Amino acid sequence: GGTLYKKLNSATYPDLYIQNTTSTTDNTQTYSSTTMTVANLFVSDNAYFTVTTGTTFTITSSSLGTTAVSSTIDVNGFLVTPSAFTVTTKNTLIAKPYQISGITDLVVATSSIFIIEDVNTSTPWALNSLVVAGLLTSATNTASIVHSINISASTINLTDSGTISADGTGYQGGM
Repeated sequence: GGTLYKKLNSATYPDLYIQNTTSTTDNTQTYSSTTMTVANLFVSDNAYFTVTTGTTFTITSSSLGTTAVSSTIDVNGFLVTPSAFTVTTKNTLIAKPYQISGITDLVVATSSIFIIEDVNTSTPWALNSLVVAGLLTSATNTASIVHSINISASTINLTDSGTISADGTGYQGGM
């Protein structure tokens, strides 16, 4: 696997490419600096990119870079995006809505997954619009409800290929 920063002379920010070329399983790359801004983020070929706690990672483009093989972006720090943002095909984004700044119009594209973690169940994530053509789900709960799908949007478009599901993410009750 490898990481490449590519910046054209005319560009304000570099593009970040994280590719797993050596393994058929996830190859984790972790970003743990205080802040970083990239124009585009490309995570491909079963790569797993983690933004660690305490880190602010900014993407200036309106979508994740496309990939031919499924890859994962796991946000434990803060993610800053433009207001209209797309989780592109074959990407999985794992994030806590309260740690995402900027998104008001979200698209979960065909064959992509957005896994919501650690949601405040009493206050919904407020969006202007939500389009789901892939899968919108929550992380799996264990002993109590920590993860759930709680979204408020003026417009919700669930396409023929889209699914909003918490199936199998419930928690085991006490004994």
